[in-house]
Amino acid sequence: MKYAPGLEFRDIFNTFRAMVISMHNRITARCWMALCCFVIPYGLQAQSHIEFLNGREAYLGNVHQSRQVEHEFRMRALKDTLFLSAAKPSCLCTTTAVSDSIVPPDSVFSIRVKLSAPKGSRGPMSKFVKLYRRGENQPFAKLLLHATITSSFSIRTPLIRFDTAAVGSEKTFEVWIGNPGRDSLRITKLKALCAYYTGRQDALERHTIEPTTLHVADSVIAPRDSVKLTVGFRPETSGKLQGAILIGNNDSEIHIFLEGSFSDQTHMKQTKRRN
Repeated sequence: MKYAPGLEFRDIFNTFRAMVISMHNRITARCWMALCCFVIPYGLQAQSHIEFLNGREAYLGNVHQSRQVEHEFRMRALKDTLFLSAAKPSCLCTTTAVSDSIVPPDSVFSIRVKLSAPKGSRGPMSKFVKLYRRGENQPFAKLLLHATITSSFSIRTPLIRFDTAAVGSEKTFEVWIGNPGRDSLRITKLKALCAYYTGRQDALERHTIEPTTLHVADSVIAPRDSVKLTVGFRPETSGKLQGAILIGNNDSEIHIFLEGSFSDQTHMKQTKRRN
C-alpha cells in the first residue's frame, strides 16, 4: 500500500484517530442536547412557577396496612399568579387536598396528601402526585411519596415453587405464619385464589381449582409466636398451578404465592428415562 509523499504511517494513524474522536464528541454532544431538551425544561418549568419549601419528596416511614398517613407539601408561587386546576394522584389509595387554587405571586400554598396502605401489599411503595395548571394538559410539577408497608402477619416463605408432581396424589405444603406483634392475632380470613392451566402451551385453558386441604393449626396466634398452615392440591389432569393463599383479618392481609405443575406418572417416567 502506497502513502502520499512525506506522509508517514504514524501521521495517517493520528489523523484517523482524531477523526474518530471528533465524530464521537459530536454524537455525544447531540445526545446530551436531546436529553436536556427533554428533561431540563420539565425541571425549569416547575422551578419557574413554584418554590418547594419542604422538598418535593417525602418518606413516610413504616405504614401498617390498616393505617392512613398524610403529608403536607408547602410551596411558594413565583413571578406570576398560579392557577392550579388539579393535583392528580397516581392511584386510588392516595387522595389530595389543595389549600388554594389561585395563588398570587410570592404567596405560600399547600397540598395535603393522604396515603392509605392497600391490604395485602408489603414492602417499599412509591406514589406520586402531578400538579396541573389551568388550561394545560401536561403537569408542571410532580410530588413523590415513599413508604414501607407493613403487615400484622409475617411469613418466612412468601413463594412456594415446586417441580412436577404426580396427578391423582395430593401435593401438600406447610407454611408457618407468625405474629411479630405484642398482642394476640386472630385469623378470620383463609382463602385460596388459584388457577389451573391445562392443554397445549399455545392454547392453555384456565380453570378454577380449590385446595383439597386448607387448614391452620390454630386461628389465634399468640404474641411472638407462629402457627402452621397446611395446603394441599390433588388435580386429576396434567397442568400448571398458579395462585395465592390469602391469610388475614379485618385489619391486615398477607399472601402466599404458589407455582408448580402436575403430570401423570407415565409421562413423568418417560421424561426421567430420556434424561
